[in-house]
Amino acid sequence: MDKTEYHLKLEEINRLVDAQDYEGALTVADSIDWRRVKSVRTLCMVADIYEVNGELEKSMQMLQLAHKRSSIGKMILYRQVELALKMGLYDDAVKYYNEYLETASNDTSKYILKYKIYKAQKAPLENQIAILEEYLGQEYTERWAYELAKLYRQAGQMQKCLAACDDLVLWFHSGKYVQKALELKRKYAALTPKQQQIYEECMQEAAESRLEQEEEHEEHEQPD
Repeated sequence: MDKTEYHLKLEEINRLVDAQDYEGALTVADSIDWRRVKSVRTLCMVADIYEVNGELEKSMQMLQLAHKRSSIGKMILYRQVELALKMGLYDDAVKYYNEYLETASNDTSKYILKYKIYKAQKAPLENQIAILEEYLGQEYTERWAYELAKLYRQAGQMQKCLAACDDLVLWFHSGKYVQKALELKRKYAALTPKQQQIYEECMQEAAESRLEQEEEHEEHEQPD
């Protein structure tokens, strides 16, 4: 394949990905010898295409090629950990995680990767909780604050669960994880008047967002 043909095919892949036609993108991707491609960004995109289509081994091969061509590669290693876990290759996940630590030992994302490994291996809840507590002590984010609240519930630590929900709402006030935290809390305790107001606002925002998505989908499907 010459450079002109390659670039035409790459343009077609980008167009199909933009249109979310991942099956079509897969067909084109299979016609290219990616071992000759040097672009890390392109290889990572192709890895996404294979993963979306369930071709996990090919996705990992693309990430391995990308890692060889990358000068840093910590985000590629991050994805390799996640993909190895998805494939059930826990030893490989730990190997990639240790490589990740060598390049990003000060990155707080290391706690998330460690938590994902522990969760996949069904480690004791107290160990999973300890990892997220350490992470949230350094970087407080909605998703993982809600995840910790769920872990507290699973462990039967209901006071900590409710307190985690309260903290999340206090910090962020809106968004899907605030809504999820309020829904979790209201299963076991009454919401405060302020929390009830926030919950109703979250529900309204979610309904409006769904309506906008439906309208955009309808417009997209209308013939020219």
